[in-house]
Amino acid sequence: MDKWVTNLRQNLKEDCHIGFSITQKSGKVELTHRINKGKGSKNPRSSVTVPLEWKKDNKRKIQDTVGDIHDLMAERKLSLRNAFELYKKQDDIGKNSTDVEWNWLADEYLKTKSDRRTTTLRDTTSRIKKMV
Repeated sequence: MDKWVTNLRQNLKEDCHIGFSITQKSGKVELTHRINKGKGSKNPRSSVTVPLEWKKDNKRKIQDTVGDIHDLMAERKLSLRNAFELYKKQDDIGKNSTDVEWNWLADEYLKTKSDRRTTTLRDTTSRIKKMV
């Protein structure tokens, strides 16, 4: 294994991104998240392929991307796939970080409120839709 890969994996652990691992898949970066640590072969995992080339020059970009996805998962309580989709829409992997998909964000937010009373949910939905 290349030294830069070992260093990158160590950096991810040091940045407290425990439960995340990266591997090469068809020349791109595959990001895997272990849902519960310590369950061995019964541990559910989720993976996404990040459209960044698996090369030493992209080491910092890979590390930053994993950190951003991790933060989205933690802050918004999203799955890896949903956090990655949101990251792509926000950042488009480095192309334009100012475009935000507000309708999608509103829908994702409302999903987190689905356990509320119907009147509360109706009022919240109304307010969010007016804002967007």
